[in-house]
Amino acid sequence: MLDDLGTQYYVLGFDETTNAGSQKELQIVVRYWSKDCERIVNRHLKTYFIGTATAKDIFNKLCEALENCQLPKKQLLMISCDGPNVNKSVKNLMAEERSLLSQKPLEEIGTCNIHIMHNAFKRGMDELGENASNLIFQVHDFFHGWPSRWEDYTAIQTQLKVPVHKFVKHVSSRWLSLQPAGRRLLEQWPAVEKYFLTYVPKSKSKLMESLKYQKILNLLQKSIMKAEVLFCCSSAHLITGFTGYFQKDEPLIHIMYSQLTSMTSKIMLRFCSPKTKLSLKSIDDPSNYVPLHDINCGDGVKDALMGVKEGLKTQFLVKVRKAL
Repeated sequence: MLDDLGTQYYVLGFDETTNAGSQKELQIVVRYWSKDCERIVNRHLKTYFIGTATAKDIFNKLCEALENCQLPKKQLLMISCDGPNVNKSVKNLMAEERSLLSQKPLEEIGTCNIHIMHNAFKRGMDELGENASNLIFQVHDFFHGWPSRWEDYTAIQTQLKVPVHKFVKHVSSRWLSLQPAGRRLLEQWPAVEKYFLTYVPKSKSKLMESLKYQKILNLLQKSIMKAEVLFCCSSAHLITGFTGYFQKDEPLIHIMYSQLTSMTSKIMLRFCSPKTKLSLKSIDDPSNYVPLHDINCGDGVKDALMGVKEGLKTQFLVKVRKAL
């Protein structure tokens, strides 16, 4: 690797993760232009089992890995990592170390853009989406590990000619898993309503004492529940189009600006006038907003709001705008 790297610059990447044995790992990789392969390559340097670690601990491990592999710090171009504050401190420590060896500072293009988009989506769902997330999670959990319940539900699927599919698990710490899990719930919506609102009270009344059932029932009885799930899935689709594009090995920094611009424009056009200038100030200016009933909430949302009381519909649309 050292022969292949030569005197070129390289990027040092690291990530903390928990493995299947519930141990905290620190994975360290190096990325550089390979003369042999004639492309950008990633090479694994070292894995440490670190437990709970401070920024100084991680920095020391990075330095140790570089020294063991005889990688000169003066050829370090930048640090690649996700966004927690401890990682920002690591980058600052490495920048100080690097400045002692060279007058050139480390390049800085921010932290992992996928993490930032994921957190942005979560912030939006804090405004509108918590109930949808709870319903998706609770329905999957209600049937998981209960063959008898699933057998009864399958009979309803067949009766209503709904696809005989199982529910997709939504991981609350990974908010964008909401999209596939939400789409599956929407596919099953007629069967879900019949099972929880009609079949259980009529044929399995003992299940009504279950706390899980009561939570699902309370959510399904909300008149805007389906509209909220539809909105969450539509909003997630805007973000996953971006994050999915950047889950590749090749360098994509040269197109990140255009992709960010495109995605931001699509989001703004849902609640702002087409003439609105693309800027953060424009998003904060209510004079640029379209009337509430003209907001693009996503496919099927307006139909799901048919019959909902005007007051509730207005509250829902205000939350949609805040979320976007």
